[in-house]
Amino acid sequence: MSDVDEGLEKVLKEPFVFVQALMSIEMAIIRRGRGLYHLGKDRFYPQGYGVVCTKGSPFRSILDKTLARMTEAGLIHKWARDELNKLSVQVSKTRRVASDGGAGTGEGIRGPTALTLAHLSAGFLLLAIGYGLAFVALTLEKGRHWSIGD
Repeated sequence: MSDVDEGLEKVLKEPFVFVQALMSIEMAIIRRGRGLYHLGKDRFYPQGYGVVCTKGSPFRSILDKTLARMTEAGLIHKWARDELNKLSVQVSKTRRVASDGGAGTGEGIRGPTALTLAHLSAGFLLLAIGYGLAFVALTLEKGRHWSIGD
């Protein structure tokens, strides 16, 4: 299958696994909605790119060294991630505006978010109340036991 969007559509409609170049499939998934798909973490065919220049080119060795340094420093990977993040932000803004009817209030479609302490505060409050009640019960029981023992 040569078209990424066609492959992703087929994944949603039938039992189908789609294999494609990582960057193009990530960009398509971001545009279509991350929550619809699972992208495997393991890579089984590392993809590489090369730069072609004419034979005997004077800047070939400089280009090779520079590309190797950029790759070893992780710049290529960082730039790719930055571009994917920019696309993700752009798509989410577009979806929010569309779901607001153009109002732009930002109360539209949201994807999954990480749990924070604010999400768990009610649970911690119930835990504290439970500890408090347990301490009161223990104190009353010990007080009753000491008064009977006298």
